[in-house]
Amino acid sequence: TEKLLTKWGCEVVIAENLEQAIERILKENFKPEVILADFRLRDQANGLDAIDAIREEFNQEIPAILITGDTAPERLQTAKNANVAIMYKPVEPDELALKLEAILSIAHQVTD
Repeated sequence: TEKLLTKWGCEVVIAENLEQAIERILKENFKPEVILADFRLRDQANGLDAIDAIREEFNQEIPAILITGDTAPERLQTAKNANVAIMYKPVEPDELALKLEAILSIAHQVTD
Protein backbone atom coordinates (compact mmCIF):
# COMPACT_ATOMS: atom_id res chain seq x y z
CA THR A 1 0.00 0.00 0.00
CA GLU A 2 2.85 2.37 0.83
CA LYS A 3 4.45 1.86 -2.59
CA LEU A 4 1.12 2.32 -4.34
CA LEU A 5 0.30 5.54 -2.48
CA THR A 6 3.79 6.90 -3.09
CA LYS A 7 3.46 6.05 -6.79
CA TRP A 8 0.23 8.09 -6.80
CA GLY A 9 2.16 11.08 -5.41
CA CYS A 10 0.99 10.79 -1.81
CA GLU A 11 3.21 11.61 1.13
CA VAL A 12 3.02 8.59 3.40
CA VAL A 13 3.83 8.05 7.06
CA ILE A 14 3.81 4.38 8.05
CA ALA A 15 3.48 3.13 11.61
CA GLU A 16 2.92 -0.26 13.23
CA ASN A 17 1.16 0.99 16.33
CA LEU A 18 -0.60 3.99 17.80
CA GLU A 19 2.38 5.45 19.64
CA GLN A 20 4.63 5.15 16.60
CA ALA A 21 2.03 6.86 14.41
CA ILE A 22 1.78 9.90 16.69
CA GLU A 23 5.56 10.03 17.15
CA ARG A 24 6.28 9.93 13.41
CA ILE A 25 3.60 12.47 12.52
CA LEU A 26 4.92 14.93 15.11
CA LYS A 27 8.58 14.28 14.30
CA GLU A 28 8.03 14.88 10.60
CA ASN A 29 5.71 17.83 11.26
CA PHE A 30 3.19 16.07 9.06
CA LYS A 31 -0.53 16.78 9.09
CA PRO A 32 -2.39 14.02 7.27
CA GLU A 33 -5.17 14.82 4.82
CA VAL A 34 -6.49 11.27 5.15
CA ILE A 35 -5.81 8.52 7.66
CA LEU A 36 -5.67 4.93 6.40
CA ALA A 37 -5.70 2.49 9.29
CA ASP A 38 -5.89 -1.26 9.48
CA PHE A 39 -8.38 -2.37 12.09
CA ARG A 40 -5.99 -4.73 13.84
CA LEU A 41 -2.83 -3.06 15.11
CA ARG A 42 -0.06 -4.22 17.40
CA ASP A 43 -0.08 -3.72 21.16
CA GLN A 44 -3.81 -4.45 21.60
CA ALA A 45 -4.81 -1.21 19.83
CA ASN A 46 -7.02 -0.95 16.79
CA GLY A 47 -7.33 1.38 13.85
CA LEU A 48 -10.22 3.29 15.39
CA ASP A 49 -8.01 4.06 18.40
CA ALA A 50 -5.31 5.36 16.06
CA ILE A 51 -7.76 7.48 14.08
CA ASP A 52 -9.18 8.98 17.28
CA ALA A 53 -5.70 9.74 18.64
CA ILE A 54 -4.52 11.42 15.44
CA ARG A 55 -7.71 13.46 15.19
CA GLU A 56 -7.31 14.47 18.82
CA GLU A 57 -3.66 15.44 18.27
CA PHE A 58 -4.70 17.87 15.53
CA ASN A 59 -8.04 18.76 17.13
CA GLN A 60 -9.63 18.17 13.73
CA GLU A 61 -11.97 15.66 12.10
CA ILE A 62 -9.42 14.28 9.60
CA PRO A 63 -11.09 11.99 7.02
CA ALA A 64 -10.26 8.34 7.62
CA ILE A 65 -10.58 4.91 6.08
CA LEU A 66 -10.58 1.79 8.23
CA ILE A 67 -9.33 -1.31 6.42
CA THR A 68 -10.49 -4.63 7.81
CA GLY A 69 -11.25 -8.23 7.07
CA ASP A 70 -13.81 -8.24 9.86
CA THR A 71 -17.42 -8.05 8.64
CA ALA A 72 -19.14 -8.05 12.03
CA PRO A 73 -22.17 -5.73 12.07
CA GLU A 74 -20.96 -4.03 15.25
CA ARG A 75 -17.68 -3.14 13.49
CA LEU A 76 -19.66 -1.41 10.75
CA GLN A 77 -21.72 0.50 13.29
CA THR A 78 -18.64 1.51 15.32
CA ALA A 79 -16.92 2.82 12.19
CA LYS A 80 -20.06 4.68 11.13
CA ASN A 81 -20.38 6.25 14.59
CA ALA A 82 -16.74 7.36 14.38
CA ASN A 83 -17.32 9.00 10.97
CA VAL A 84 -14.91 6.59 9.32
CA ALA A 85 -15.20 5.00 5.87
CA ILE A 86 -14.63 1.26 5.83
CA MET A 87 -13.00 -0.93 3.19
CA TYR A 88 -12.69 -4.70 3.27
CA LYS A 89 -9.57 -6.74 2.55
CA PRO A 90 -8.36 -7.38 0.02
CA VAL A 91 -8.53 -3.73 -1.03
CA GLU A 92 -8.26 -3.31 -4.78
CA PRO A 93 -6.11 -0.37 -5.94
CA ASP A 94 -8.89 1.03 -8.14
CA GLU A 95 -11.35 0.95 -5.25
CA LEU A 96 -8.86 2.64 -2.94
CA ALA A 97 -8.17 5.33 -5.55
CA LEU A 98 -11.88 6.05 -5.95
CA LYS A 99 -12.45 6.17 -2.18
CA LEU A 100 -9.48 8.50 -1.62
CA GLU A 101 -10.56 10.73 -4.49
CA ALA A 102 -14.07 11.01 -3.07
CA ILE A 103 -12.86 11.68 0.48
CA LEU A 104 -10.31 14.27 -0.60
CA SER A 105 -12.81 15.96 -2.89
CA ILE A 106 -15.29 16.33 -0.04
CA ALA A 107 -12.58 17.45 2.39
CA HIS A 108 -11.31 20.11 -0.02
CA GLN A 109 -14.85 21.41 -0.60
CA VAL A 110 -15.27 21.86 3.15
CA THR A 111 -11.97 23.73 3.57
CA ASP A 112 -12.30 25.92 0.45
